[in-house]
Amino acid sequence: MNKLNLHRETYLIDKLLYIDGTSGSGKSLVNSILSSFEDVELPIWDSHYEHLSFLYENNLIDKQAALSLIINFAENRLYDSVLGRHTNFRYLDGSSVFHNSEPLKNILKIFKRDSDNLSEDIKKNKKILSLGSHHLTSFPSLVSEAFKDKLRIIEIIRHPAYLIFFWIERDWANRMGKDPKDFTLWVKKNENYFPWFVKDHEEEYLKMNKVEKIIFSLFWIFEMREENIKKNFNILKNNLLTIPFEGFCLDPIPYLKKIEIFLEKKPKKNINKFLKKEKIPRKIYLNDILNEEKKIYEMKIDYKAKEIFKELCLKYEVSKIYEKE
Repeated sequence: MNKLNLHRETYLIDKLLYIDGTSGSGKSLVNSILSSFEDVELPIWDSHYEHLSFLYENNLIDKQAALSLIINFAENRLYDSVLGRHTNFRYLDGSSVFHNSEPLKNILKIFKRDSDNLSEDIKKNKKILSLGSHHLTSFPSLVSEAFKDKLRIIEIIRHPAYLIFFWIERDWANRMGKDPKDFTLWVKKNENYFPWFVKDHEEEYLKMNKVEKIIFSLFWIFEMREENIKKNFNILKNNLLTIPFEGFCLDPIPYLKKIEIFLEKKPKKNINKFLKKEKIPRKIYLNDILNEEKKIYEMKIDYKAKEIFKELCLKYEVSKIYEKE
């Protein structure tokens, strides 16, 4: 039997926007504000893109099949989004129609008629599909190759101390690889299940306590991020915008200007309403962060974990983006 030559071009997509980051980085806050830019569709959280990207990065799926699938997923999602299909009406969700720009306009989409001209309208108006993702910058090869210059990734980063406490609060170290509500990809080894980022470190991971697992997990994710951004630098040098959560909270204006240039879309008049709703700008003090760091160093973790945490903090360059008391 001849091998199928799957193929799909990007026709509807003018720009595809991913709002990326790890769990607890502040993606939801920025996602809501991004809906206040012209022609940016309501944010959609869909793990298919990151899962497919992980499979591709690890040679677990045929290249042409992966490219065809991810392009088809994105084109289909954009078309459906313009028609209001799959609109999130859950009031408690950050991605809900009620917590994003122009809720009435987006609700009325569900009454819009499909037509033969809709594809051309989408293309003409240069609508931007907005997708929330986790750790896409740790395996960006597929989206870089599939969408090339149409790709836009806004990556939200946050100080490691806050991420660690967020993961502790959510009990991710005990839940990932075990909890049915954890929808990350799992790796199985010797009857044990692990989250994908533990691959090649399974034995040492089992010997760690909860906090050590979190510190090393964030470090391994960061290592993959550095390696794969370098590998795809030709695309990502222009198509990746990294925003520190703390810097954005302190003074959003410079970052909003960067986003405007990055997306080639202007903010709507109601953007100040969303900034106020999210209490932006807000004060964040260096001393508060240093206290959080101190708490982690005082925890029962081994010397190596403390050194890894120190390295994560140094790379984040916290002193440059915090407001001093």
